[in-house]
Amino acid sequence: MAVFVIRRLLASIPLLVLATLLVFVTLELVPGDPAELLAGEDATPQRVAEIRQELGLDRPLLVRYGDWLAGLLRGDLGTSLSRGMPVRELIRGALGPTVELAAAAAAAGITVGIGLGTLQAAAGGRLDGWVSAAVSLALSVPGFVVATVLLWVFAIELGWLPASGRVPVLSDPIGGLRTLVLPAGTLALSMGAVLARFTRGSVAAVLQQEYIRAARARGLPEPRILVRHCLRPALVPVLTVAALQVGNLLTGALVIEQVFTRPGIGYLAVTAVRQRDIPLVQGVVVVFAAAYVLVNLAADLAAALADPRLRQ
Repeated sequence: MAVFVIRRLLASIPLLVLATLLVFVTLELVPGDPAELLAGEDATPQRVAEIRQELGLDRPLLVRYGDWLAGLLRGDLGTSLSRGMPVRELIRGALGPTVELAAAAAAAGITVGIGLGTLQAAAGGRLDGWVSAAVSLALSVPGFVVATVLLWVFAIELGWLPASGRVPVLSDPIGGLRTLVLPAGTLALSMGAVLARFTRGSVAAVLQQEYIRAARARGLPEPRILVRHCLRPALVPVLTVAALQVGNLLTGALVIEQVFTRPGIGYLAVTAVRQRDIPLVQGVVVVFAAAYVLVNLAADLAAALADPRLRQ
């Protein structure tokens, strides 16, 4: 198992480097000069040139990227151009709200999605049809539309939940959960729909296997067959899909945190892009890429534990 983990980690290093390099090059091609933004509208060309030199923006792209990568290896993500603070500190402050949001959405999405998919495959009939229709509807509506509707109904019209902001769950559990319901529910809806569809197909396929028929022939109760003999092999491919969906929660947070004004990584990333804050954008990209790698590694480990053949 240790060799399996090390192999997966080593394979992820080139992906992390490539992701940061692509973002570095992309930001270089985006119109606008960070030095001009910092200097202000009334700044002279000489002052703009001085700021570019102070920030090192006058050096070649690959040289700047190499310096940034060397700093990353030392744990130094640089200094934010727009805020003058260490990028590491800004990310640390924004990480908590996003982790809360992603954890709540993942817990709800995985529970509801796997539960509904299993119920569909086991029950069949009219229930399967109704749930399939609901899943299709959930997948067809964009997340920002769902967020806007939930915000209007439950926050503005009914006033049951706060429309924006964030309260730390650890310091105020009730207040924190109230600020989590709408954004986490929005993200969980699409994740749960995807998992329900994949779980239904996987469970239905396993239920057609010969050993399941043999278990039924022996007179074993259907719930026992489902829980003890069906779910474990059926959920192996679902784990991979779940990992991808957890990674997609971070992408969804870019939009959802804007809608609900939640001060997380997504909100910080959008602000940094608008301000052409290259060091801050790079730091956020590292966090996103590392999160994808860790989530997929966790899924690979879970799948390998469930099916030892995958360790080979």
